[in-house]
Amino acid sequence: MNDTARRLRAQIPASTDPDWLERMARDAEGAAARQPAPAQPHAAIALAELSDPISNSSDPVNTTSGARR
Repeated sequence: MNDTARRLRAQIPASTDPDWLERMARDAEGAAARQPAPAQPHAAIALAELSDPISNSSDPVNTTSGARR
């Protein structure tokens, strides 16, 4: 269940028009189902994002040791 639909359904017990809220929740779920899933980055791109752009090194920026190579 998406977040919008969950929030709409949470309002149903105190609502004067619970049928409308349920319709809106179903519409939100349908809209979320029609959207394409976000693309997953290629492993090489993800690795490039982790490298240090200043030294142009392939070593990760956040290393456990304090010394730089």
